[in-house]
Amino acid sequence: MAWDKHQLRCEQNDLPNQPAKAPEVLEAPPASAPRRPKALTDPVGVVGSSQAAPSTSAKRKTLRLLVVRHGESANRTTSNKCPDPGLSEKGHRQAAALAQRLLEFEKEAAAGHLRILCSPMLRCLETIRPALELLPALPHGSCICHGACYEHGCAGRSFPGTPADEIVERFPQFLATGFSAEGWDYGGQSDKESSQECAIRAKSVVHMLRQSMEELWESSNGSSPVLILMGHQTLGDLLLHLLLEGDCKEWQYGTPKYKLKNASISELHVNPNGQVTAKDISSDYHVSGIR
Repeated sequence: MAWDKHQLRCEQNDLPNQPAKAPEVLEAPPASAPRRPKALTDPVGVVGSSQAAPSTSAKRKTLRLLVVRHGESANRTTSNKCPDPGLSEKGHRQAAALAQRLLEFEKEAAAGHLRILCSPMLRCLETIRPALELLPALPHGSCICHGACYEHGCAGRSFPGTPADEIVERFPQFLATGFSAEGWDYGGQSDKESSQECAIRAKSVVHMLRQSMEELWESSNGSSPVLILMGHQTLGDLLLHLLLEGDCKEWQYGTPKYKLKNASISELHVNPNGQVTAKDISSDYHVSGIR
């Protein structure tokens, strides 16, 4: 089976080496990045248009954006390191506790006002799966595994990532998009993604998040929509820089400003005009007693 081939790949002993620090000046997102909605602009801390028509804005309510980090990786508990590990036993317990907390959004899920965007890495897919089993069935296309949402430096020419068909075979709840023919969405020439490449990719992920927000607002019929991004520490830190500060000029790999605990939730509120504010960063009370 395709999943068996993936497991064989995970018998490798070497993880990607630590990438270089991000340079101070970053390039614009590549042309292949998801197209940005016309209604969206780029001022600091703004994700939607401040020039939205009053009739449109009046119908919208604050969107809740949850940036969730995966549970503990299996690489933390073994010497046999894997480039795409699943969860440890503790990580699985954290995922179950996270699912119970996400039941708060049962109403939004049942109404089709909730969307989940997930990293293609196994530890993220395993972290969000218990929640999908508890929440009401989401409409087709509401659970998206996106090939651009992997962790910093975890793909490159030496390891392209898991092909989309293998992920859908293992996790049929997800619609896989944003993948290359070989695996995840890496288009560079390095053995492993550099920090500069990751920062450029993060900008394209923000554009994709903006598109999802716009679509949720359009379909929520005046309700408060919820967008969940199931991801990682370093990419999450980068995205929070971009969403809350408007740029990532001060971001550096290995020195996160926004430290995200395993299975934690960072909740941002996006108002109808697109202004982003932080409600909680790395809230993890639901897993605090798990050992």
